[in-house]
Amino acid sequence: MKIYINGTEDSSSYEHAKLGDLLEHIQKEKLQDDQFLFKIRVNEENIEFGSDELKEAPTENIHKLEIETSTMNDMVNENIDNAIGYLERLIPGLEKVATMFRAGDQQEANKLFVDVVDGIDWFSQLGELVVQARQLDVNQTEYNGKTLADRKQELVTLTQGVLEVHKKQDWVRLADLLEYEFLPYYKDWLTVLPQLKN
Repeated sequence: MKIYINGTEDSSSYEHAKLGDLLEHIQKEKLQDDQFLFKIRVNEENIEFGSDELKEAPTENIHKLEIETSTMNDMVNENIDNAIGYLERLIPGLEKVATMFRAGDQQEANKLFVDVVDGIDWFSQLGELVVQARQLDVNQTEYNGKTLADRKQELVTLTQGVLEVHKKQDWVRLADLLEYEFLPYYKDWLTVLPQLKN
């Protein structure tokens, strides 16, 4: 079996019968303390990491094993980059939904609104992960004059307000909330996220 770690062939000899045992050995013996296994390819095929099938796979059937590693810092930075990319799409989406609600196109606007709510949830979860990974004190860490705790509470308040107005089907008020409260909130995050990378 040929083994590549981050693109470099590993010429070590391994005698593990199961792939899970081999990967565990590589994690302990070959990687630095801040590194972890990130992506696994077996015989040119991406493998779902952590699955029982992966752990139990016999190594005798593997001709080529490719391992990519990462560090927590790299993962956090990659997630922040993903969040920036997402916000760059969400902001025009919010503008579009607001315009559609104002124009009376509630059916199409509501379809997009569901995606917006899902995006808000995803962004919140990502924020929590970044805070945990960076071990930030949400009450002390401040960007652009607001602590992370203040920002989280602001999002909770905004989300509750939007959902209440949506429930009442006050489409013009909903458009106003999206345009005049959510848009500035997320535009501000576009300036904060790059700072979290550093």
